[in-house]
Amino acid sequence: KLANFKGAAACLCKWLWLARNDGETLRKSTRLLLGAHSYVAYALCGGDDEACACDPTTASTTGLLTPPRLSRDGTVPEPTWAVESIGAFDGVDPSLLPRLVTGSTPAPIGEVSRWTADALNLP
Repeated sequence: KLANFKGAAACLCKWLWLARNDGETLRKSTRLLLGAHSYVAYALCGGDDEACACDPTTASTTGLLTPPRLSRDGTVPEPTWAVESIGAFDGVDPSLLPRLVTGSTPAPIGEVSRWTADALNLP
């Protein structure tokens, strides 16, 4: 079960196309980045896999989250990737998805690498 499915332009459809048409590239991948802002953060952190992260707002546009359900006490659980549903498609590995970073002021996803700081003339 997935939330917010959008048809042929949806993230899952593009992922399936890549799995079927360029599986070799996908097999070489260690993570999927879900937007330019995610790539910038990843690059600033020197390509550190731990810096692969996604905020809930961006994640909600992918259609790859488990549909939220209110708990009995009226709270909404933290968003999670719909791993079981995503993994049901051949060639689609949900472990490639970035970790979800939540909160109004989430913890930093990483540190700017020394190489990046030097390249940008940062202290």
